[in-house]
Amino acid sequence: MPEHLHCTSEEDVAQLGRKLQIALPRAYRDVLIRYPFPLDDDLARVVLYEDPKKIVAQNEYYRTAGFFGHSWPLHYLIIGDFMNGDLVFLDTALARAPVFIANHELSSGKADLAVEDVGSTLSEWVIKLLALSQE
Repeated sequence: MPEHLHCTSEEDVAQLGRKLQIALPRAYRDVLIRYPFPLDDDLARVVLYEDPKKIVAQNEYYRTAGFFGHSWPLHYLIIGDFMNGDLVFLDTALARAPVFIANHELSSGKADLAVEDVGSTLSEWVIKLLALSQE
């Protein structure tokens, strides 16, 4: 394995779930254990977090502070962001692990949290990101 890639251990992933008191979807556990992107890539730092400490910190922050005037549901698992205020997350209450984006501009000052389903499961989304990163 190239040195710039990292594999989170199964124990690290289990500990992540325990810290957040959430059942991590199987597809997400698999992605973290076999993380597909180089750690020096923006995909690892931002779009799909690789670091369990960052995952915990982001989820704990939004659970406490909320998201642009909205409470952050405990079953939403933040897995990345776009550095523009929008969050990438999974709804762990759903079995097939679809990827969602919480839009900060459309949520701000509105009655409802603005959530967009990207139309892909986590596995499909990762494949798309890999293809884009190799272009």
